[in-house]
Amino acid sequence: MKYIILLILIVLIAALYIRGIILERNRRRMVYDSFIKDYGTKRKKEYTHGKAHLDGILKRANIKDSVDEITWSDLDMDAVFERIDHTKSAAGEEYLYYLLHDTGNTSNAKEIDRLADSIEKDSSVMGDVMMSLFRLGYAGEISPLDQLELITDKKGRFPVIHLIADFLYIPAIVLIFIDNISPMIGAGLVFVLLIYNIVSYFRMRSEMEDLLYTLGFVIRLSSEAIYLSNRSFDFLKDENKRIEELIPFLRSVKSKGKYLSISGRSAGSSGSPMDVMLNYLNMIFHIDLIQYQLLIGKMSGRKEDIKWLYYLFGKLDAAVSVGDFRKSLDFYCKPCFKVFNASERSSIGLTVREGYHPLIEKHVDNSIDTYKGILLTGSNASGKSTFLRMIAVNAILAQTIYTACAKEYSAPVYVIYSSIALKDNLLGGESYFIVEIRSLKRIIDALDPDKPLLCFVDEVLRGTNTVERISASGVILEYLSGKNALCFAATHDGELADKMDGMFENYHFSETVSEESVKFDYLLKPGKAQTRNAIKLLKVFGYPECITEEASIEAVKLDSKG
Repeated sequence: MKYIILLILIVLIAALYIRGIILERNRRRMVYDSFIKDYGTKRKKEYTHGKAHLDGILKRANIKDSVDEITWSDLDMDAVFERIDHTKSAAGEEYLYYLLHDTGNTSNAKEIDRLADSIEKDSSVMGDVMMSLFRLGYAGEISPLDQLELITDKKGRFPVIHLIADFLYIPAIVLIFIDNISPMIGAGLVFVLLIYNIVSYFRMRSEMEDLLYTLGFVIRLSSEAIYLSNRSFDFLKDENKRIEELIPFLRSVKSKGKYLSISGRSAGSSGSPMDVMLNYLNMIFHIDLIQYQLLIGKMSGRKEDIKWLYYLFGKLDAAVSVGDFRKSLDFYCKPCFKVFNASERSSIGLTVREGYHPLIEKHVDNSIDTYKGILLTGSNASGKSTFLRMIAVNAILAQTIYTACAKEYSAPVYVIYSSIALKDNLLGGESYFIVEIRSLKRIIDALDPDKPLLCFVDEVLRGTNTVERISASGVILEYLSGKNALCFAATHDGELADKMDGMFENYHFSETVSEESVKFDYLLKPGKAQTRNAIKLLKVFGYPECITEEASIEAVKLDSKG
């Protein structure tokens, strides 16, 4: 009877194992099909693993010309990143995040362009690459790079305690089947071992969870690198040579760490029957903890090799995501980068034809061609700030992912700064004006005689009085214009527009006003704005008539005084 029960258990476990394999294959087929179907569609990615790891590559990169924190915040680049990001792995997210900061390395942008085009040519190749990146997944909520040094510097130890605990299962199970001994003794010993192993497993795992996640990621990284080598993709000829040199190491890691490979995987690839079964086996037998001790020594001295693979997969993932983003756009172009010559002002010029902002669904396209700089005037909410952001975001996308949301983009490679959406610093005890002048000063400090600077300023010195604002703003804009800077600025001061005419090109946005509404067409028009709408907007939004009429009278008086 005992043996029949044992046989039934073995058959049941085997059946569950086979069923798990079948379900996992079907699930991956569905995932593969969804990747192909969704490619090029506008969709929102769920960050189930968090975003704390995003700067994993960025904080280790030596970037000469980076998008600084103020500019990143001004342009809402986190939202732009999320619009582009359809990566499948931690490496991909981190590489794309780094890429969007690195405006000075256009060779990176061109490489992303090459990979995106090459992968997209064949849908089956594209699907296989995306599945490889999906299998790679994540390392919990951390960047694998944060733990990599700990793994590669540690020395492996023989897992004596874990092996002894596993070995004791054998005599305990044997006691169950000895006829002259009560099977309850053996069953009791098995129960005690189970409780000890499960409790000690969670205690030990909690102490080294991030390391296990990272090691699991490295094992999957090794497995997918072998997969890339076996596929011999033409667009990875040079990379495959180095992977082939690493094959012995990668195979050793893969073969000795398969029970660790599920650690920290993405939510999209966890919870399958096979993963659940492996998790239970790890709890009962400490298989992943044993493999951790055996594998950790093999990582010694391999940090640079593992980092190289991490960056390679990150680049592949980012390239697929850029291709996906491009296909989801109404239209886009690849930039034409001009050579900058400091002695020729025209070489700093920027041309954007029918440009639009990638975050605006119902966008209005605008064009600009200038080497002088632009001074925007116009009513409130007419589109000035959006236009500044549209040009700035497209300049960043052109220089980082070789993509512009326009029908034409031509310019030199700029250093890019903005001063648009500033706030006072309450905790730091700084007024809005102090924050503003600090922001403008950092743009002045970034001027370089050998590099063109593209800057965007919304409402220059809005935090001070009219007389000093117009006086100082004019001098600052004139200074920037004479120092290899192409400046796009917005102002409500018509006097400033008159003062800068000739040095800057005047453009404006306008509106159509009725008694009940104000309608904007958001189209850029040449020349200075001739209308105002602040008081009219008060009327449209239902302010008391006594306020709006008195405000109109006061405005007329102020105009008459000049």
